[in-house]
Amino acid sequence: SRGKYKTFDEAIRHLNLKPDSQVLDLGCGRGALLTRIAKQLGLAGKVTGLDLWLSRDQSHNKMAVTQKNVDDLGLTDRVNLVTGDMTKLNFPDASFDVVTSSFAFHNIKNEQARINAVKEAIRVLKPGAIS
Repeated sequence: SRGKYKTFDEAIRHLNLKPDSQVLDLGCGRGALLTRIAKQLGLAGKVTGLDLWLSRDQSHNKMAVTQKNVDDLGLTDRVNLVTGDMTKLNFPDASFDVVTSSFAFHNIKNEQARINAVKEAIRVLKPGAIS
């Protein structure tokens, strides 16, 4: 798992996050990427972690587990966890500066649903934002 975190850190450097960035992490699971992003933000920044919280996708995948991880790292004020389906996001258009996802899209078995998830990610990005 050490390699995964090195990869996350390298990718995060390329996001050019600002202290007040609004980030959506799709399929956040237990929060490995989510918390690394939150550490880069200031108090005005926020990472919204979205997941269906299905144990079949990741063992012990529960919102309470992720919230405890966030709390233990002192990031509670920068993270918002929500239950949702990445193929039908319940956010207004142009809501986020950055959309991320790690090890989640492969859980969407239907090809059209995967395409919908990508379209939804683009829809909620602000113009000129990063995905």
